[in-house]
Amino acid sequence: MQRGIVESDTFQDRLLKLLPAELTAVFLAIRSVVELGSGNTPQIGAWLSFFIIVVLTLATPVVLGVFRTGVDWSLRLFMAATFLIWSLNIDIGNVLLISHGELVPLVQMVLPILVILWAGIAWPSFAHFSGKH
Repeated sequence: MQRGIVESDTFQDRLLKLLPAELTAVFLAIRSVVELGSGNTPQIGAWLSFFIIVVLTLATPVVLGVFRTGVDWSLRLFMAATFLIWSLNIDIGNVLLISHGELVPLVQMVLPILVILWAGIAWPSFAHFSGKH
């Protein structure tokens, strides 16, 4: 898949090209290691995974600036939010593990809805109004 966005790209292709592949690969690799190593201490693994999500979310604008010159700050911050929502949804098991009792049902409902809204409304709206489509 070509890294540059072209007019004929579908929404999914555009999103995949914008999320930094380096960070998504790092996240998925670390997540696998944390899952294997947490064994008898799943709570520690869940907090470590959450910490990694926060660090990589904060790194997203920096990585976009370094590897993709010409990307403005609004898009960098938007993609950081996209990475955060994507990674929390991928790691929902650990998010639920560190959520407290009464928050678990709320988290179970809110995260998938947030992903749907983000992908279906927020991203296309941002792309349209910022001229990034």
